[in-house]
Amino acid sequence: MQGTRWGAYGASAILSILTLSVFYALRDYGPESALRRFHQATIDQDLQALQRVCKEDVESPAVQRLVQHVSTLIRQGARIRMGFVHRENRQERVGTQTTTVPSVITEVRYYTAQGVENIFWVLDHDPGGWVVNATETLSFPARLGAGRPG
Repeated sequence: MQGTRWGAYGASAILSILTLSVFYALRDYGPESALRRFHQATIDQDLQALQRVCKEDVESPAVQRLVQHVSTLIRQGARIRMGFVHRENRQERVGTQTTTVPSVITEVRYYTAQGVENIFWVLDHDPGGWVVNATETLSFPARLGAGRPG
């Protein structure tokens, strides 16, 4: 009976370690992590880290506009809260071909002394993981009939 109890404790310990290892390995995996890394790279003004999390080149007007806008919100002391996350497959045209891109639209609320601003971030899943699609993020509110961020 004593051996069975120690075997159960051992199995529980192994299962706990395995579970924690899986969560640790996946901590930077999802689209929410890509958004967190975008914001952190913006705060740190780290162009290399920003490039790793952006679909477009960091020198593109769309990325520059988003970085500038997020920087302004952060300088205003914005508290950031994530809202809904909507998964979809979006059609994207590359040259003459149309491909299906796994995509996520995420609402992020920025609370400042001036009020609350929502940005609907569009993130795409490419072979390297989740990346911010700055062009789609800037054009998304127009699809809703609203203004653009920045």
